[in-house]
Amino acid sequence: MKFLFITRESRVNPGARIRCFGFSARLNAKGFNSSVFSFVDKLNAKSGKEDINFSFIDKVKCAFNGYKALYRKTGKSIFVVNRFNYHAIPAWLVAELRGIPFVFDMDDWEARESRGSRAEYLTRFFAKRSVFCIAASKYLSDYLSQFNSKVFYLPTAVDTDKFKPSLCKEKKDFVFSWHGSVNRIELIGYIKFAIECFQALYNKYPFIKFFIAADGIFIEELKKLIRDYNCENIIYKGWLDYVDIPAYLDDIDCGLIPLLDRTRFNLSKSPVKLFEYMAKAKPVVASRIGEANYIIKDGHNGFLSSSKREFVENMEKLINDPKLAEDVGVAARKEIEKNYSLDILGERFVRILKDDFNNYPNS
Repeated sequence: MKFLFITRESRVNPGARIRCFGFSARLNAKGFNSSVFSFVDKLNAKSGKEDINFSFIDKVKCAFNGYKALYRKTGKSIFVVNRFNYHAIPAWLVAELRGIPFVFDMDDWEARESRGSRAEYLTRFFAKRSVFCIAASKYLSDYLSQFNSKVFYLPTAVDTDKFKPSLCKEKKDFVFSWHGSVNRIELIGYIKFAIECFQALYNKYPFIKFFIAADGIFIEELKKLIRDYNCENIIYKGWLDYVDIPAYLDDIDCGLIPLLDRTRFNLSKSPVKLFEYMAKAKPVVASRIGEANYIIKDGHNGFLSSSKREFVENMEKLINDPKLAEDVGVAARKEIEKNYSLDILGERFVRILKDDFNNYPNS
């Protein structure tokens, strides 16, 4: 069987890195023929913060070129299409014309929050016409199940060979962290919330620090936010290439993941950053919104919070109790190894494909 993962993103983007390149590598390791068709890598499309300069006309041209390239090269393949966006349309057209099975993998919400948009209509369209769907979150699993009777829950994994606990080292500070892309304006508000939680503790614990590593469309707004607080212990670390994230996490003590709104976007996401912290055996304080509810066992392998007061209380527990921070981090790592590693979820993905395409002819 030949599988072709199709994404509009590049290897540096978190979703494509695991759900396309990571799972494709696991398939090849199991003897399958698998590859990735990235619209960024193959067709010079734009993703991440560069997407804002990629116009509608650019996307139409890229979709047309993608259609031609996919039609020429595919042969007898099985398409695994990651997310809905403009790249899904040419992939579906080629699949229809060539009689290629189409699998729809959804790990993010890429339509408007309000119901009934064109993007949501097309999301439902692809879900209905897929052999089956793969959902990275419980919310997406329930959503896609309305349109396809066969939906598999498969969170986004973390590579535990790259993200693994570091050696303990003596240090006098305690470092909180937020890292990621700021390509949505509400994230500036979420980081502001985290800074305010940090500030509530800073006068009492002047040795604590808050690292923020980010880039994206709203990076200037983030830099201004940090400047406005004028606190030397709130430190902007710049943008990290994904290969540098494990080393960055070696120097932090606790990850902060605030999500303040019950939006479809927040409910849909498979929390890559949460998995990275946990795989590095770092305790996390997260909001009780979305996937964290299903992953974190409160007080055991992380902390869940519903308000600023709870965030501050949980952060203070970790500052005051190094043994608690260590124990929670160890439990977090064990949870990842058991349920969310690339090995575990890659193997589950292999089983899903083998069971459903066992009688599909080889390419």
